[in-house]
Amino acid sequence: MASQFRGTARTICRTDTAEGLRVEYCYHKTAVVRSRPDGTVALHSGGWRTATTKHAINQALEDLGREERVSQRDFAWFVGDVPFHDGIVLAA
Repeated sequence: MASQFRGTARTICRTDTAEGLRVEYCYHKTAVVRSRPDGTVALHSGGWRTATTKHAINQALEDLGREERVSQRDFAWFVGDVPFHDGIVLAA
């Protein structure tokens, strides 16, 4: 997989588990995107609702081949039309 997740303080950790491959995309010390072996994806801002955190999440989603994106309207974050919250899980 060619990584689009790049920039300052960004790392990708891949871990083989008994259930399968788990991939975490970290921005600074926060795993902003966690791809689970069952195909679901969990999103986290770490409390940092900034443009760079949102960009890092969207880069990771793109790298995973996901179509979902985090957007912002009137200072609130959304995934599609669903309000964003830390720990939101995207279906497989």
